Amino acid sequence: MAKEQPRLFAELERIARATSQAMPAEVYLLPNVNAFVARRGGVFGLGGRRVMGIGLPLIEALTPTQFAAVIAQEFGHYDSGDARLGPWIYKSRAAILRMLQNVSRRRSWLSKPLEWYGVTFLRLTHAISRRQEFIADVVAVRVAGARALGGALRALERADMGFGAYWQQELAPALDRGFRPPMTAGFAQFVAAPRIASQLDELVEQRLREGKADPYDTHPILRERLAALGVSTATIGDEMADDVRAITLLDDVPQLEQRLIWSLVNPGTPELKPIAWEEIPTRVLPVGWLEAAGASAPGLDGLTPAQLPAIAERLRADPQALARQLGIAAERASATLEAAIAFALVERMRVGEHGMTLTAAPGEPVVFRIRQSSGTLELLPFGSIAALATGRLSAPDWARWCDATQIADVDLGACVRAAHCPL
Repeated sequence: MAKEQPRLFAELERIARATSQAMPAEVYLLPNVNAFVARRGGVFGLGGRRVMGIGLPLIEALTPTQFAAVIAQEFGHYDSGDARLGPWIYKSRAAILRMLQNVSRRRSWLSKPLEWYGVTFLRLTHAISRRQEFIADVVAVRVAGARALGGALRALERADMGFGAYWQQELAPALDRGFRPPMTAGFAQFVAAPRIASQLDELVEQRLREGKADPYDTHPILRERLAALGVSTATIGDEMADDVRAITLLDDVPQLEQRLIWSLVNPGTPELKPIAWEEIPTRVLPVGWLEAAGASAPGLDGLTPAQLPAIAERLRADPQALARQLGIAAERASATLEAAIAFALVERMRVGEHGMTLTAAPGEPVVFRIRQSSGTLELLPFGSIAALATGRLSAPDWARWCDATQIADVDLGACVRAAHCPL
């Protein structure tokens, strides 16, 4: 991999020298927001070879300086010796957890002493792990500075919260249907989307204000680590102002992504087709909308988009009405009806009239647009029932959108049952 990624390995070697550590024998690319060091082989951490894992989304989330701080922090685990101690602690914890599970099933006079021993061991070893993180932080500060590490810790907290949602909402639906969009580019778009960015920032600030230390956590909470570094969110707030990301250290990112994702799929899975994010709305999303609405096709029979204001009004008085009609849980009812409407709009686009377009960038809402002489009309089908119920969207405006797209009288049940709307 060193020959394939010379700039990344040059940076790793620079940081290894700065921390007076040897380079790992192996470096693994990970599909998550994580980094680790360990020893492979040997006996309970004695002997063996050094290995390092670096998450591709982590590299995307950090500036080069922040990336250097994180890697220096990982080398700091070698410096403190806990990479050698780690395997013993990990195996011991696993054994203790198995013991506690067995004790909970077999109550006897020995239960309480064993439970006390197990809980005490877990608390002590987790406390050791948290202390090791602080020691490794000191190493990172010597290499990259406190502000860089503080900014990296905050950025990773934010990215870690965002990546799970990105994978589930954006990437997994495409992978499940045989497509492979650019993973890191999509993640960057997702966390930069105004709605997502605002939510993530709010969650991080909430954790900084209200996060509580747990005796069973292996890592100190963010507030404690920033306090130990002597930095605050105010002093690290501009660390991400630079648009350059550490991903620029990598060559041929699409090829890396292909190999990484391929390593995650089951043997025998057909090769995933490359696809641009701009193609996802028309080639992937409609399949999901059809699947969501298709199972409720009998309940959708006779329902038309023009009836949506009346349905929204009925739901204000009877929140279960639509769920009963569709035969599904109430929390899925509105989204199922809206998925049927979105599918009908895609079918209208298929006809090729009206100059309608569809966009849904990672982290952004699904938006249909239609050009008119008076300007561009926008329609957001998902959330439209709630918008009608709360008055954020008026019935006349909804009727105007239905008329403009000519879907007002489409029978949604017949549309999804046939997987083809009679327009």
